[in-house]
Amino acid sequence: MKLLRKLLASLVTGILCVCIFGGFTIPPEAEDGLLTIYSTDGRMLRIAPEDSLAYIEEGWSPNFNEVVVTLWKTDGSSKVVMRAREEEYLRAGWSNDFYAVTVIMRDTEGKAFSVFLDHVEEYKEKGWTLY
Repeated sequence: MKLLRKLLASLVTGILCVCIFGGFTIPPEAEDGLLTIYSTDGRMLRIAPEDSLAYIEEGWSPNFNEVVVTLWKTDGSSKVVMRAREEEYLRAGWSNDFYAVTVIMRDTEGKAFSVFLDHVEEYKEKGWTLY
């Protein structure tokens, strides 16, 4: 019985250490040379470069910017979302084409600016003109 208590105490201590200190970590020397790859749904992996080819063929990328997209609304709102969610946002009125939600206007000094469609009238009131 005493031995069972010691084993149980050791197990509980081990579980607490894992919970408190984060469990297992990759030794710094092993982390050298690992490649971070990203999925369009937000997953991320740190793997050996030679193991990454199969993932890249399935749509993963070592470049984070390839798995995200910037979306805009006519009011000037913007979001960066994972490509896997792009269609959902497009159906909700967002655009992945900046030029579809803006027009070019000239200020009173003749300088050209992109203006979001919802703000065109207020700029016209300030004397700006469509390009």
